[in-house]
Parts: sequence; C-alpha cells; structure tokens
Amino acid sequence: MAKHFTKTVFCFVMAVSMSCAAMAQIVVQKHWTPYEPPTSYSADTNVYFIQKGDTLWDLSGKFLSNPYLWPQIWKANSYIKDPHWIYPGDPLAIGKVTLVAPTPVEPTAEPVEKAIKEFSTPEQVPKVEKKAPQAKEAKIHDLAYKTDMECAPFIMETKDKEAVLDHLAVVKSAEENIQEYSTNDILYLSGGTSNGMVAGKEYLVVHRLDVVKNPVSHEMIGIGYVRTGRIKILLCQENASTAIITGACRAMHAGDLVIDHEMEPIPVTIGYKPYPRYGEPIEGDKAYFLMVPDEQFDISEDSMSVISMGSAEGVAPGDIFVIYDQKTREGFPMYQGEVVVLFTAEHTATIRGIHSEKSTIWRQAYLVKRPE
Repeated sequence: MAKHFTKTVFCFVMAVSMSCAAMAQIVVQKHWTPYEPPTSYSADTNVYFIQKGDTLWDLSGKFLSNPYLWPQIWKANSYIKDPHWIYPGDPLAIGKVTLVAPTPVEPTAEPVEKAIKEFSTPEQVPKVEKKAPQAKEAKIHDLAYKTDMECAPFIMETKDKEAVLDHLAVVKSAEENIQEYSTNDILYLSGGTSNGMVAGKEYLVVHRLDVVKNPVSHEMIGIGYVRTGRIKILLCQENASTAIITGACRAMHAGDLVIDHEMEPIPVTIGYKPYPRYGEPIEGDKAYFLMVPDEQFDISEDSMSVISMGSAEGVAPGDIFVIYDQKTREGFPMYQGEVVVLFTAEHTATIRGIHSEKSTIWRQAYLVKRPE
C-alpha cells in the first residue's frame, strides 16, 4: 500500500512540474535598443537573441536555409522598424517548436531464420547523392562611406531665423594663429564639465550656413548646417576645454558648434541596379533640392545635399530617389541619376548621389521616390 502511495505522489509531482514547465516563459534581459521588443515569450517559442554582427540575411540562411527568406523573419518580429538595423540583445521569434512525444514501439519476435538471412545479406553501399550547386550569395553593399556620414549637411527645421542648434561648446580659437583649422590642430572651446563634456571623449563639430527656404512656396524651412569633423577633448575644466581635431572633412572655424551626436548607421543595399535611364518615368510626390554645401552650381555622383521630404512624408534611411530635370523633351522627363537617403528629419532628408548619367543643375531638378 505504501509503495502504491509513493508512486502516486511521484506521478502527481511530475505532472505539476510538467504543467509549470508549460507555463514557463522566455524572458528578454534588459538591454539598450531603439526598438520596443517583447519582454517575454511562451516557452514553446523558438527565440534567438541577436549577436553583434548578425544580419537578417545571415540569420535567414542559418535558420531557414535560404537567406532570401529574411523578410519572413522581419514580418514575424514587427517591432523591428528598419530591417537594415537590428541590435544585439533583441529577440527574434523564428517559428514555434512543436514537441511531439515519440510513439513507443512494441517489441516483436522474429523467426531465427529471417534474422540469419538478414545477417548474411551483404551490406549495401550507400549511394552518394550529388549536391545541387549552391546559388551565389548576394553581397550587401554600403551606400555611403564613414566620411560621408561625418561630413554630411543637414537642416535644423525652424521658423526662427535667430535659432541656434543645441550645443555643448563653441570653438573660440586655435593654438596656432590661423583662421581655418584642420586635423591635429589644437582648439580652445567655451564649454566644459558644467555643460556635460568629458575629457577623452569625441564630439562632432558643425558649421552654420544660411536660412533655407522652400523653392516652391518660398517659406522658411530652417537653418542649414554642415558637419565639419570630429574633435577629442584633451583637458576639460568647468567652463573651458582644450581639444584636438581627430578628423576634419572641411575647414573648422571660430564660432563652430560642438555637439554630442552618435553617428547614424550607413545605409546598405543588396544587388543595387540603377533605374533604367529610358524606362517608364516614375510617378509620385515630388521632392526638391533645398541645400547643397558650398553652393556649387551642379551635383553628380558622391555629392551630398538636403531634399524637401522627411520622416513625416514616409522617407527612411536607405530609400532611393530618382532625379529628373524639370525640363522635358517632347513631354518626357529627363533622367539624371539617383540618390540614397542617409538620414532624415521631420520634413527634410540628407542624401548622397549613388548614380549619375550627367551632372545635375540641382536648382532645376526634382526627385521622385523609387518604388521598393
């Protein structure tokens, strides 16, 4: 009787344990991420935690055996706003794991003669199946360089002509008696620890340009700025600092602003091909060039500028726009080239030329977003 009771208790404990296991959850540890991923998943969900260097392309090849199926992983994890950018520690739900209990096989007695016959049958040599040739893996290409991001123009959107970009310090002068500063020059700044600056840290320097107006409505859009490079703080006092220019893409000047800014990721693409020059003209909302640094007359491949569409109009980093001349030939728009969006503000976006058929007079051109 005691033995039967002990067995009953054991079965009950096992049942409770299995029930608890079924109610268990996979918990996502706290970490930095710009997204808002789920904090937990049910225990039967196949969850992978993103590691540094992962891409949806690589993970699709690993888990789905086909990298071209990466949109399935993206679709299953709707919290990811941009598939180009995934972050370490974020969870990826990749299907569900169905646990099936193995079916017990009842032992059967076989005649001794059959066993002897099977034993004496010569072992068959397994056939070697020829593997089908694997498709070439598509390569991911950067659509800009690190220096493009560090030297890009942008617009501070405002209606106030006297507005100033939020900053930590102002460049006052240099160690040498010069007007333009470049890499390895020593600078003296107006801000220090009271502004939140830290010795040994790198900061971005920006130069103010002119007020920017919409070329169609002529209304003020904001104030133009251009990034001039990066500096590293050598000595930081309460209200003053000394810094060295670690990288300059254009001359820095007294009056330039020092800001604490984390550089945007470089947009990427898979198998980019320019839109056919003589293809059907793309229709859609028109964007216009607002600002080009140094006010050069025309732009071409690698040129950077700012256009009149931003995140509020559905524009995102990595989007590609086709440039058309406002003049037509026999009613047909003239294809000029293509640009990619590096980063956006609410109603403006910074772009870089990635393909050019001819130099574009930017004041006489418009852009249309290329369908994905």
